[in-house]
Amino acid sequence: MDKSQENSPTLVDSFRLVPVIEIEPFPYMAKGRSYPADSSAASDPAAWAAYWRESLADSNIEGVVPIRDGSWLVPTESFKEETQEVLEAVLSGLWKHHKVEVTDISSAGFSGGGIVLMDHEGTIWLQPSCCGDLGSLKDWGGLVNSPPESWNMLWIGHPWVYARHERGRIIFSDQTESNDPAEEVFTVPLARLKSELALAHQELIRFSSHVESAMTAYGYSGDVTRTVKQFCGVAENFPFS
Repeated sequence: MDKSQENSPTLVDSFRLVPVIEIEPFPYMAKGRSYPADSSAASDPAAWAAYWRESLADSNIEGVVPIRDGSWLVPTESFKEETQEVLEAVLSGLWKHHKVEVTDISSAGFSGGGIVLMDHEGTIWLQPSCCGDLGSLKDWGGLVNSPPESWNMLWIGHPWVYARHERGRIIFSDQTESNDPAEEVFTVPLARLKSELALAHQELIRFSSHVESAMTAYGYSGDVTRTVKQFCGVAENFPFS
């Protein structure tokens, strides 16, 4: 990140919004598998990445790739028709771990997730934090339509961020758990953000069809369409579709 002008947020004009789900290792790991207790994901991402992959492999889940080493956030675009069995294994393991009845799948969404803002060089500028979920895309949509110049909280989990309009751009603050905006960190073109929101929502619709198939395979017999929209954060009348 360019710190040459500390009071001026960095312009990120080429970026993607990537919907992600959090796949925690705990529902899948073999009994007795230990985590790298002497390090953190930030200090030793390779060790934590290996622990995560090996935990999933304990349940025969392989080929799942996170957004970066040490992260448990996986792009929804990873799950396609040819990897449907992997998604079904991920979801059934999650539901069984939480002892969710087939009739009540809607109460147990993914462990977490949301939207990652990543530039085309692979730098992650913003990602979901604790308690984030795919439904946060609606909050991103609300941000675009918020009053110009005023700071608005963008819920990505906690800590969260604030954002505001300024001359055709959206400025994002650093993460905070305060009621006031933190330091301004980066800014993106408003027009580009709108187009990326539309693409992200289309991705959630695509992904939801695979989740619906997984729910059916698991034995869910309720209102699948309604439940899958809730589960995947698909918004009704999303303004940027």
